[in-house]
Amino acid sequence: MGLWTLLEGCLLLANALAILNEERFLAPRGWSFQEFSGVKRNSFKGQILGLIYATQYLRVPLILLNLLCIVVKLVCLQHFSNNFGSVDESEFRYLSRLGSS
Repeated sequence: MGLWTLLEGCLLLANALAILNEERFLAPRGWSFQEFSGVKRNSFKGQILGLIYATQYLRVPLILLNLLCIVVKLVCLQHFSNNFGSVDESEFRYLSRLGSS
């Protein structure tokens, strides 16, 4: 697993947290932000809830990171598709010798 794969995984996790709706998903399960104030904010559940709200607050930078990821993948795909399947001169000579014998 490379660094790029790890970054993509973190981006996907941030996307998953950013789309959680408080009224439809979080509040019925007891994860509303109003329930956690003061001391409860330092608990594990409070920290996770803070992470969820932080990702929802930073949606615009998250969209920009998604766009950057898509552009990088397209550029890398274009680069690899141009190089994949192409035969350089030494490989061509080797293959032509194999075909003539």
